[in-house]
Amino acid sequence: MATPYYSQAPYAGLLRQGSEAALRQVPTIELAEFYARFREFENPGGEAAQAQPIGSVWKGSARTVAISPWFHLEPEVEIVTECTAPEVREAECLASSVDVLRELAALVLDRRLVPGKLRYGVIAFIGVGRPLMNARDRDRFWRAFQAPVFEQFRGFHGELLAWECERHHGLHVEPESASFERQEDELVMTSMGNLRYPVLRLTTGIAGVIEENGCGCGSTTPRLSRLRLVGNRPDAMMAVGKRVIT
Repeated sequence: MATPYYSQAPYAGLLRQGSEAALRQVPTIELAEFYARFREFENPGGEAAQAQPIGSVWKGSARTVAISPWFHLEPEVEIVTECTAPEVREAECLASSVDVLRELAALVLDRRLVPGKLRYGVIAFIGVGRPLMNARDRDRFWRAFQAPVFEQFRGFHGELLAWECERHHGLHVEPESASFERQEDELVMTSMGNLRYPVLRLTTGIAGVIEENGCGCGSTTPRLSRLRLVGNRPDAMMAVGKRVIT
């Protein structure tokens, strides 16, 4: 892994072993340290940010409009920068981060914006250093949009790390993109889906539960549930986050 940070001890020696047992011995990296030294985590030979698929749970195509995503999306998704853009009223599916959806829901509930009919639903992007959705948000979004909300846990370049199915019993982890473990109550993330900024055992600032039992949808992959911010950590470090993904 050609990054300055992982080239130092003890990471270099453990990574050379190339085994799962060695990976489990890699010390956790505090999120604050990652933000402070993020350039040292950059792999110069890794690919730049690629356009990511929307990863919807429904079959077939839908007119999907994304409002100010922090990452590049596939060309089929229409990108707008304002909640009041005309495309928002014509969308069959809306996608954005939780803070933007809160803003949009407020406009709708205050009757300052009349949304179109969402035939499919709403996708709420969450991630490390990003606002999380809570039960109050889910209720508010339902009242505003009259459509189901599906959470997606996205990485720094928008790579899909975990997603919510139609059973709404947690977020299914994408095993080829990421793995999660618990350190006390906090989730620790390893993500190799982003080769430009790979992370090993990064603390996330997010508390939660990892469900190992099977889901009613038939999937047996681990699921993340009961997500919330750890202690009094800030919702996001947006200035740094934007620099990380460029």
